Amino acid sequence: MMNLQEQISRIQSMMGVINENSIEDKINDLSEKERTFLKDFGTDSKLRKLMASEEIKMANKLVKKGMMEKGTSDDSKSSVIYYVDSFVYRRL
Repeated sequence: MMNLQEQISRIQSMMGVINENSIEDKINDLSEKERTFLKDFGTDSKLRKLMASEEIKMANKLVKKGMMEKGTSDDSKSSVIYYVDSFVYRRL
């Protein structure tokens, strides 16, 4: 029989909720190059078409690690944007 905390953790993992400790662990596992990229990127979103190919590669790598987000812009022609969540940025 699982206790309440185990049940909550199981439900959160099933729902894709990331707890603060796992974010801290992921941030600690970043290379210096990745950490610098995130700090320099800031919390403002950037259009993919205005980024260099090396920046796009790094951004995609960090999206897969859960350190950046990828979405679409609100303008009439949906464009791909990247951004760093302020929750992550404050912990760098």
